[in-house]
Amino acid sequence: MHRYPAFVLALSAATALAQPPAAAQPEPQLDLQPDLQPAPVESPNYAALRNARLETIPDAERAWPLYAQIQAILAPHARTFRTIQGAAPGSSNWPDATALLDSIPTLLPLVEQLQSRPELAWPWTDALPAEWVHTVRGPDAPVGDPSPHPLLSKILLPYVGTIQTAAECVRMEALRAAEQGNSQRAVEILELIPPMVRHLGETRVANTAVGAITVQNTTLVQGVLQLTSLYGDAFSAEDLDRLDGLLAAVTHQKFSPDIIADEETLFADVIDTIYNEFDPLGEPQISVRGAGLLMQLSGSAIPPDLDPDSDMPEESKKTGIARFRTIALSYDETTMGWQRAWDAAAAESSEPVWTWDGRPSLAMLREESSAAAESGRALPHLLFVGSFGRIAELSELLHVRTQAARLAVALQRYHNQTGTWPDALDALVPDTIDAIPADWVDGSPLRYLPSQDDNPDAKPTIYSIGPDGDDDDAKALPPGAGEHYIYPAQREANPDAIPDGDWILWP
Repeated sequence: MHRYPAFVLALSAATALAQPPAAAQPEPQLDLQPDLQPAPVESPNYAALRNARLETIPDAERAWPLYAQIQAILAPHARTFRTIQGAAPGSSNWPDATALLDSIPTLLPLVEQLQSRPELAWPWTDALPAEWVHTVRGPDAPVGDPSPHPLLSKILLPYVGTIQTAAECVRMEALRAAEQGNSQRAVEILELIPPMVRHLGETRVANTAVGAITVQNTTLVQGVLQLTSLYGDAFSAEDLDRLDGLLAAVTHQKFSPDIIADEETLFADVIDTIYNEFDPLGEPQISVRGAGLLMQLSGSAIPPDLDPDSDMPEESKKTGIARFRTIALSYDETTMGWQRAWDAAAAESSEPVWTWDGRPSLAMLREESSAAAESGRALPHLLFVGSFGRIAELSELLHVRTQAARLAVALQRYHNQTGTWPDALDALVPDTIDAIPADWVDGSPLRYLPSQDDNPDAKPTIYSIGPDGDDDDAKALPPGAGEHYIYPAQREANPDAIPDGDWILWP
């Protein structure tokens, strides 16, 4: 669940207004019709419908039980994984990485078994499946109580981290195979990653979208860049074709609501849980339990008069929820606010990234948040939409690195065929590539610097001009600095804070 300060501020204001008045102040008179009792809102339960379909999938085709076994293997090494991120032959942490791989020999065979499991088939529930708990923590481990949150408001997706870590191990195994001189096996191992990405994308929510982008960016694309950089001369034409095929199939290179389509159904389920009563006119309204839940999800304390389980008199709870309803947006306003954010993210991210004024939908969300904070209104939809723009940025990052990796494969193919490197990327067009990919900073072709070394095998450099917006002739940025997109307005507002240099994409 995503938390945003502006929402918490607005909701905190709502909390203060929802507290029972001081004794000296008269209770407001509520215009309620006593003969009309609140009724639950009837709505489809998307989780139940989805789970019913999953029950028809044979056990032999379900992937998540294998991920439970993988997580049991990985869990004891969690601390080590934090120290070997990005490890590659020649890096200081490569010996630790290979020692770890040696200690988990059963991991790769399990990942290979995933290839025959077409569906993840993870159920949408409010508690972890017993099989997952017992596999990961032991047969006697308690399963635990259901989450206090409404179904799907904090969906339990432990396999996201499992897939990310397992894919990182696969990348390192591919590098180790190439290091040992088996380039064909290296490609075969890297080809194990796409099914894992498909499993991630089966549940189309923000969490899994970020996971799918991260897995492809840091393992598959990074693996191709590293393999061609370190061992490119050893790869056959067929090997390079297979690597290019992997890159051509990379998904989530552009933000689209489709990659988080289930987020809409999650939102509908949660909002229906919060607005689960009818007012006298038949419109959905927030219940006492729904208001308390909304406070809990935002990180705010639940006041006693909005806690259905407190021993506060029912009349006080009726008064508290009446005040809260005057502050929170209505059901229709909340759903329309969510749709506005969804539409803004899709529309703004459809243009080339170098034309963006800022993170998609962020300006609109800031305006809504500021207005809410000033008026003391509570905007429930802000809990669900803040990740849209970030996913759009990550998609563009994945796109530029994927295109750079395809360009690196094309360069390596040219070198393996001719024994030389081209003087300019134009030599690759159109026989090796259709066009030179665009730099995500300014839309110009990615930059290329021929090797300045007399050694004919010394590799040229593919690079982006980096966050400062100017070409520094392949002067390298600090590690990771090029992967954070800086908008023109940010450069103009604080130029001294922008690191100088270019983002080296390859080698």
